Amino acid sequence: MGMKKIAFFDTKPYDKESFDKLNNGRYEIKYFETRLTAAALPLADGCDAACAFVNAEIDRAVVEGLVKRGIKVLAMRCAGYNNVDFKAAYEAGLTVVSEWFYEDRSDVTRQNKTLSLLVSLPNVIVTSHQAFLTHEALANIAETTLANLDAYFAGAPLENEICYRCLGTGGAKGGNCPRRANGRCH
Repeated sequence: MGMKKIAFFDTKPYDKESFDKLNNGRYEIKYFETRLTAAALPLADGCDAACAFVNAEIDRAVVEGLVKRGIKVLAMRCAGYNNVDFKAAYEAGLTVVSEWFYEDRSDVTRQNKTLSLLVSLPNVIVTSHQAFLTHEALANIAETTLANLDAYFAGAPLENEICYRCLGTGGAKGGNCPRRANGRCH
């Protein structure tokens, strides 16, 4: 069996740079600037996996189109996943893995006196900082996405798998995930 091929959608130059740097020849990555949509599905022909970003709409038509083309795993290179039809993915047998970068830092926030004062003021809105364009963050995204694909193709447990059955029960990181003994939902 030859090298696994990945259809990589919504590619930006920084994505290609970080993934090529960490791939080390493990996968043949076919980069596409277009988002993953039903119209873009033919680009995934001959690939074993697809990789998409948070702005792709992974609806039932896209899920079924991926599976029809032999795609077995969809690696989302983002922590958000409200754009994925997980019921369709589960029913079609498409495994979905994602990033898990959310970290509960509420204890630190409560201990920070300046931030606590600011939050208490009626005219202050505090928003999260999303620094995904730093070299470190891009490397982390590439590393996690490639590790997800490595685990999938090796038949190993999928630490970052998200599925229809797990949603609402604590997810893959929660204690209520109804995974089988092999550490996978599918």
